[in-house]
Amino acid sequence: TQWHQCQCNAPSWSIIRYRSSQRNWPAVHPRKKVLQKLKDVLHERNNPTSSLKAFQSSGGDVPEPTRRQLYVVAIHQAIPFIGFGIMDNAILILAGEAIDVYLGVTLGISTMCAAAIGNIVSDLCGK
Repeated sequence: TQWHQCQCNAPSWSIIRYRSSQRNWPAVHPRKKVLQKLKDVLHERNNPTSSLKAFQSSGGDVPEPTRRQLYVVAIHQAIPFIGFGIMDNAILILAGEAIDVYLGVTLGISTMCAAAIGNIVSDLCGK
């Protein structure tokens, strides 16, 4: 190859830029099929209507769930609600008691009113 000669014997930048533009890069990513499969899986996972359409097009019937399957789903769904109920009532009791002790006498409110305000605080924490 011939270089454009300058005083410092370095190649001209235009020649280097020309040679780098002539490289043969792959036209298609070598792992395009794998990446496309991953993209399709993620799209299926994030798009609930696509699986519904696939089910409707298959024309298959859904079998009735067994008692064991219903039990597992019920337990799985009940545990968070029990935890939330315990925390909600704990906040309700603590907030109502604090309002009754510290603000009850100052504001002249009853214990039931303090409990109602504690319920409001508990509801705000749960939302």
